[in-house]
Amino acid sequence: MAAAPKFKVYSSEGEYVAACKYVEEAAAIVAMRGEGWTIRAGHRYIVWHEGHEADEAGNSYDFVAETVWGRIKFITNL
Repeated sequence: MAAAPKFKVYSSEGEYVAACKYVEEAAAIVAMRGEGWTIRAGHRYIVWHEGHEADEAGNSYDFVAETVWGRIKFITNL
């Protein structure tokens, strides 16, 4: 049995919208939808908040992935 997708996408209103296996997929959704949308690791930890980051998700999915994985690493080391 496959594991549930790790990345959850939430709207700017806090509504759970999508689950993604890859952070780049979540970044594409956030880039399309815009400011205030978030990517979470599971349902708990916000690891990307569109409009509050150094760059926009649509400019580089790789940048989003690097940022998200760095934050997940930090969270797991707490």
